Formats: sequence, structure tokens, C-alpha cells
Amino acid sequence: MIITRPGDTIQEFGRQKCSDSHIFLGCRSEMLKNDTVHTRSAQGIRIPWMKEDCIRWVEWRIRELTVQNGKYVDERGEWLLEEKAAGGRKLAPGDQVADYAVWLLKVRDNFSWHQIAYTFFPSATEGNIEKYESKVRRVYDRVEKSHPGSTAFTPPRLPKYQEIF
Repeated sequence: MIITRPGDTIQEFGRQKCSDSHIFLGCRSEMLKNDTVHTRSAQGIRIPWMKEDCIRWVEWRIRELTVQNGKYVDERGEWLLEEKAAGGRKLAPGDQVADYAVWLLKVRDNFSWHQIAYTFFPSATEGNIEKYESKVRRVYDRVEKSHPGSTAFTPPRLPKYQEIF
């Protein structure tokens, strides 16, 4: 018969169970998802957001850029948010709303690169469409790098005086 203090037994039992359970005696698993901070798994890889959350984030960025006082100041915002696939309208590249439109057409509306290139460059021909597909891919990548929920996201660097802390 082994006689030990009750506290020692509980602590030893608790340490043993921490590896098996994430809820025993306040132990937490190594990898928890938290949408409020930039989380990383035990291997240092970012945990991406769900697809619906990413779409919602991009739609809110479009609302911020195109809606003021409850009214659309840019008709492209209404096309992208109220109608699927922008209602079949042609869009022009060149600003943030257009960049987000490329991303939405690819992810939410499941357009191919070919279809997106024709949406933004209607005068393109079959001979030069690859050039325009490359342009829309670069735009898509630019949004992916600025999107905090994607695996390609790179947060902005802190100024030197903030890195000290």
C-alpha cells in the first residue's frame, strides 16, 4: 500500500491526462482555433479561415468601399453584393473594388480564369486571352496576400520602435 498526499496524486493524474484531454484540470490542447488573433499550429503553419468567412470578409471590404450613408456610391458594389456573378456585367480593372471582384468571381461564383479575363477584358481574343488571365491571377494573388484568413497572408511589419517590446 502506497500512502501519498491527495494533492500529489491529483497533480500526477492531471499531468498524465493533459496529453489525453484538452478539458481536464484546465489543460488546453496545443492547437486551438481563435478568430480574434493570428493563430499558428504547433508546426508554425497558419490556420486558414473557412471559405464562407473569407467570402464574408471580402464582401465587407466591398461594402466599406462602395456604400456611404446606406446608399451605394459605386454601382459595382451593388452588382457584386446583390447579384450573383455581377449580373453578367463587364467590369474594369484598376482599383481595390475590382481586385475584390476578381477574388469573389473566382471563389464565390466559381468562375474560371478564362471567364474572369473575359469579364474584365471583353475585347480580348482567343489569341491573347492568356495574357489577361495572367493579369487576373496576379490580382487574385494580391487579394490573397492582403486577406488575413488566407494561408498566403503576410502581416505588415512593425516599426522598429514597436519590435522592442
